[in-house]
Amino acid sequence: MEYKKRKEIVGKRFLCVKNINKPKLSRICDWGWRSGIIRAVNRTDSTHPSLKCLVEFDDSGWEKREWVSVQKSFQVFLVECGLTWA
Repeated sequence: MEYKKRKEIVGKRFLCVKNINKPKLSRICDWGWRSGIIRAVNRTDSTHPSLKCLVEFDDSGWEKREWVSVQKSFQVFLVECGLTWA
């Protein structure tokens, strides 16, 4: 059975790294990774250059949600694509 993937990113988990100068690939574990959930977006097209997301980081309380500009604020921004039960 083939499952269709959701195109929207609201409600999905993410993993990100803030902009850092000349990241060393050999020290990827030291990059300052953060994770959380995307709560809202300002655009339906997730590839748009002015995409902003209302994010809730795992290490902060839900009261401290913040709007972030994905392409300007982060070196790496990964969003879950699909979950598989095994």
